[in-house]
Amino acid sequence: MAAILLTHGVICFAFLGKHPTNSLKLIGLMSVLFLVLGIFLLLKHFKLSKVYLLFFVLGFALMAYKTYEFQRAFVFDERLAYEGVITNRKDEEWGYVITCKVEVGRGYSYCNLNYSSNKEDEIPEIGDVIEFTCIVSMPERAGNPRTFDYRYYLYSKGISGVGKIERYKKIGESSDYYLKLKKILIRKKNRFTESFFVDSESADLGKGILFGDTDSIDEELYEIFTGLGTGHILAVSGLHIGVIYGCFRALIGIIKRGKGMISILFICFLLIYGVITLWSPSVTRAILLVVFKLFSDLLNKKYDLLSAVSIVNVIIVIVNPYEIYSVGFQL
Repeated sequence: MAAILLTHGVICFAFLGKHPTNSLKLIGLMSVLFLVLGIFLLLKHFKLSKVYLLFFVLGFALMAYKTYEFQRAFVFDERLAYEGVITNRKDEEWGYVITCKVEVGRGYSYCNLNYSSNKEDEIPEIGDVIEFTCIVSMPERAGNPRTFDYRYYLYSKGISGVGKIERYKKIGESSDYYLKLKKILIRKKNRFTESFFVDSESADLGKGILFGDTDSIDEELYEIFTGLGTGHILAVSGLHIGVIYGCFRALIGIIKRGKGMISILFICFLLIYGVITLWSPSVTRAILLVVFKLFSDLLNKKYDLLSAVSIVNVIIVIVNPYEIYSVGFQL
């Protein structure tokens, strides 16, 4: 119930943001509806009414705060100098899309930078601290109703701005241990797929199936998978985690000693796998559900799947309410 009410509050604010002309009418209608509902619950279930309103208002407030944070993240549409850390890199035919954690004021914000490079240029690496000058803009909204909204898609990734750079200056490397680990794991992933598969096309397909990395897959091949209704194979989801967990359960059933230590090692493996797959909502949810299940077994406690799913969804929404726009979260 808490997860549903929290999500409803988030969706309510999102609706207000998408339809500003109807805001006053909607607020008035909501006020009447919740006044009637609040009075009914207050008369029938006093404690329930407080919980209901608390989680709804919390969801509404979380979405409002996150929207304000994203819209005030940068001084948009002005050419300024920035310093930041590269947290992700996507290879394209024309260059790279760099996700950069930029120091802004007293905090940090994330932006996507299109970097058109020549072969002689230095390849941007995760963890590089760079200086650059560019115009950061707000992502484009959907041009038509019920179509793909690029701004909300980036918001769901925690990215609040986009820009284009032709050059940058590397001034050092980040001391962030998570970024160092991420850089090492992605290198290991690329080396593994390149050595395991015969040709580059098979290696790109292997990265898509095993790790959900579809950046290098040929568009025609990707369209064939999509047309056959098997495109979900190329997106790491709960299915992949379920298969891995099934293999683990089969293994743990054979072993008689050291099951606790093996379970802890398996949790570490899942966390590493989450880093490699960039913690998509579906992977995050599946990994947390498995972790809760393993800890309940270790502590000899009863595991309730519905409660676990609710807790995980609450965690995801609290961290970033815009995850509700992610297909992985909705499925």
